[in-house]
Amino acid sequence: MTPASAAALGTIVCLLVATVVLSMFIRRQRTRTAAALHDAEAARLGELESARVAHQREVDALTSTQVALRTEHLAALDREAARTEVLRKKLAQGEKWEAASRASILKACAHLNLDAIVATNVMFLHEEDGKEPFVTQLDHVVLTERGCLVIENKGWAGVVIESIQPHDVHPALGVLVATVRNEEDPPLTPPFTIQLAATRPDEKHDAPLSIRIHTAGGAPAKQVRNQAWRLGQMLKSEELAAPFFVPCVFYSNPAAEVHAAKLPMTKATTTHIIAGQAELRRTLDLLLNPRRATAVNRQAVNEIAAKFHELGADIRATGHFRADQRVVS
Repeated sequence: MTPASAAALGTIVCLLVATVVLSMFIRRQRTRTAAALHDAEAARLGELESARVAHQREVDALTSTQVALRTEHLAALDREAARTEVLRKKLAQGEKWEAASRASILKACAHLNLDAIVATNVMFLHEEDGKEPFVTQLDHVVLTERGCLVIENKGWAGVVIESIQPHDVHPALGVLVATVRNEEDPPLTPPFTIQLAATRPDEKHDAPLSIRIHTAGGAPAKQVRNQAWRLGQMLKSEELAAPFFVPCVFYSNPAAEVHAAKLPMTKATTTHIIAGQAELRRTLDLLLNPRRATAVNRQAVNEIAAKFHELGADIRATGHFRADQRVVS
């Protein structure tokens, strides 16, 4: 082999070695690059998965919140529907019970030429701190510019004693009432109401006479005072005028013999006990007489009546209020 051939062969060998080394280097670089790309892709996929999981958690949390809100909303609707049904039933019953007394009040207002609005069966929810809301039902509310009344109607028959000791009405009544009271019972202190009437068929005793004693919160005079106060609170909460409402108890049954203390009729803070149509006219004339100072203006009366109408009350009017079609049902 000539020197030239040997040199050429050496050159070829060197080139082959260089080619092999370069190829191995390139392969190694490709492997490293592929590994780096794989790791980068794996990292990216990991981040995407983490983001997906976080997003799903947010979606789940929002879904749970929406479900809870929807459940709470449906429960609130159910509660409101139940309350509305209670009001509806009371309204249907009350309208039947109070039709006669409403007619008496309207007749008295017309007789006295009073400009008045008479709302019957005014019902609203009353809430007190720490207590469940309950329905307050007012038999009648009389609205005039000279004064306003809350009237609790009682269609009781028989003898009714209002905050007078029964023996002061008649000694025999004192003896009779004593037969249904125990020695340990506290003395009767106003307000209280005693009703003596024929026994109803649904009562579980054979005595021909039934004696019912209503004390404290069960006495009509106390009930109507509470109702008048709650009405004022409701109107204030609705940002309406809240005039002072004179509480009255109206014994509308002609068969009732009512014994009550004679109180100053001009004293507005007194709970007035009214027995019969004639006394109703006298009471309305004294408390709502046009000569009295204005207690509330006509616009405020109409706004209160509109609120009562919204609550489902029956609205009737006399005098110039009849021209206001917004409050006449």
